Amino acid sequence: MANVARPAAVDWLNGTVERFAALSTISLVFNLGYFIWIVNKSAEDFDLAPLGQVLVLDHLMFIGVMTNAIFALMAVAAGARRELMPWANTVIAAAVNIGLAGFIVGLLSDVEICFQISTSIMGDGILLGILVFTLRLQSSASPTAAEATS
Repeated sequence: MANVARPAAVDWLNGTVERFAALSTISLVFNLGYFIWIVNKSAEDFDLAPLGQVLVLDHLMFIGVMTNAIFALMAVAAGARRELMPWANTVIAAAVNIGLAGFIVGLLSDVEICFQISTSIMGDGILLGILVFTLRLQSSASPTAAEATS
């Protein structure tokens, strides 16, 4: 987990915990930068800020930061069961974060089809993540045959 501080050192194709933690960190940096920008831009009257620009803040925080962080924690908790659907880690990370990027582009450009497509991709990635990590956590919590007989 030491590579989280250095996103360039993360194994983006095979890392699980490190990848989700690094994506959460990167999203946090974008969220803070965007927050500073939107506050400076709308300093006189924040109520006049376009709704799409405010929604970007929400999605950067709740999907970019929190969802990636929760998936990293679930990956740590599932530890030994990472071999269960290992392909899913890459699909989950890509779908959630590419969907998030497309959603943000759609909100900022006010192109409805962009965030409609991105919402599906992002939502499917989150649902797959919930399914996969729940299965991993359940299988890692169930006792093995050797533990059940002793």
